[in-house]
Amino acid sequence: MPKDIEEKIQEIAGETDYRLAEAKTKRMGGHQRQKVTGLVVNAGIQLPRRQRRRLRAIRHDLETKGLDETLARSGLKSSSELAGHLAFERMVSG
Repeated sequence: MPKDIEEKIQEIAGETDYRLAEAKTKRMGGHQRQKVTGLVVNAGIQLPRRQRRRLRAIRHDLETKGLDETLARSGLKSSSELAGHLAFERMVSG
């Protein structure tokens, strides 16, 4: 990674009337989990592992235990909330 990349990013942001929030900016290497707005962006965009595993378990419960028990076990409040989480997962997974 070029050493002057931070300066180049500042320059580009300045040309478009944006400012980078220094306190929120962090340089990370390729071996670290790179999270942006709650999504992991290392080698493509995906949900964090913990969230993927939770949703996989919820889908399994749906197939084996039914909707009512799945909602009770998952802590979700409604089938609409569950549908939203699953739709978000599909959207991110592409």
